[in-house]
Amino acid sequence: MQTPSCKYCEAQWSYGETFKNIFKPRMICSHCGEENYYQSNSKNSWITLFGIPIVLIVALLLDLSTSLIIFISIILVIVHIALFPYRTQLKKKEKK
Repeated sequence: MQTPSCKYCEAQWSYGETFKNIFKPRMICSHCGEENYYQSNSKNSWITLFGIPIVLIVALLLDLSTSLIIFISIILVIVHIALFPYRTQLKKKEKK
């Protein structure tokens, strides 16, 4: 897994730099200052969230306690958020 790289200068972004920018509509490259945008057509961007319902169904079938099911769900959401910079893909600004 890799963090994204700038579509202008091809500089690899650090994990922290990517995580700091993923909640912004435009991501400014700290190397060249150009605006990059999140590419939303990534096929695997939400695949980790599909694990939550599967785990919940298995947990219910195994008759686990409610607090354990909630704990497992919270852990899965944290893992999803922590891996987000590795799934981020960037694109250049679209020309009008």
